[in-house]
Amino acid sequence: MLGFVFLNLPELARLQTTSGFVGSIQTLSIYGAGLFIGVLVVFLLAAMFPFQTDRIVVWTINHVIPQRFREKILGSPGVS
Repeated sequence: MLGFVFLNLPELARLQTTSGFVGSIQTLSIYGAGLFIGVLVVFLLAAMFPFQTDRIVVWTINHVIPQRFREKILGSPGVS
């Protein structure tokens, strides 16, 4: 996906019509590529550091999700 976007940026720059959503198609493709790279980095870091990721996920669930749903999400009643 990123290769398609980056290889076609010169062609996208020549387009003069706006998409009506964000502005130009080029701007939309650059924001989309940036978002994709950011999410990819987060997932790579999560895979590289599984124990820290688990602690962050459990902490987030314990502080964001209502009590009645926590047991189903975490899988066991005593996880903290």
